[in-house]
Amino acid sequence: MADMLDLCASCGENVGILLDSWHWHHDPDATVDSILNAGRHRIVHVHLNDAADLPSEQIRDEQRLLPGEGVIRQAGYTEAVSPEIFGRLEGVLPDDAARQALEASRRILT
Repeated sequence: MADMLDLCASCGENVGILLDSWHWHHDPDATVDSILNAGRHRIVHVHLNDAADLPSEQIRDEQRLLPGEGVIRQAGYTEAVSPEIFGRLEGVLPDDAARQALEASRRILT
């Protein structure tokens, strides 16, 4: 994240990053302060998802949870987000999956 933020800064004021909460959570160097220190103007979008409380060797990218179902907690971001859930809603009709993701996102963002 720090390297990407440096790249953004070198490109100018109108360049930012997409922060994926799942990848951020599994980065051993990530902290809530790293998000807060990035500044709201540099985080332009967030992929919102959650993760189970598992040892790192059991983590699977395709097993993301709905926001609020796992261990990732809110860090005060209030701009654009997209729920990005892999595996959790498999077999659910698209309209129902979208509704569940929206409702889960609203619960943790309000």
